[in-house]
Amino acid sequence: MNQIRLYELFRRELHISDDKAAEAVYAVQEMTESVITSKKDLLATKEDLYSFKSELKKDLQDTRDNLYRAIYLSGILQFIAMTGSLMAIIKLMK
Repeated sequence: MNQIRLYELFRRELHISDDKAAEAVYAVQEMTESVITSKKDLLATKEDLYSFKSELKKDLQDTRDNLYRAIYLSGILQFIAMTGSLMAIIKLMK
């Protein structure tokens, strides 16, 4: 349907002959089909999305585990530093 409209537009509005209008419509159709087929490879399938989702969940869990580990270790280091400071203060007071 769009091809007929385009053909009529070329013929009436641009005053192109029938043969040239048909060639122009065919060229536009070929160009759009080639663009669509080249872009088709870039689309993601459901399997791609599910695999990406599972990878993202795994990465998020790894990041969460590393964050918990870092928080735990910094808490232990703070405890050691406070204990050492308290021992130094008690030693100085004697």
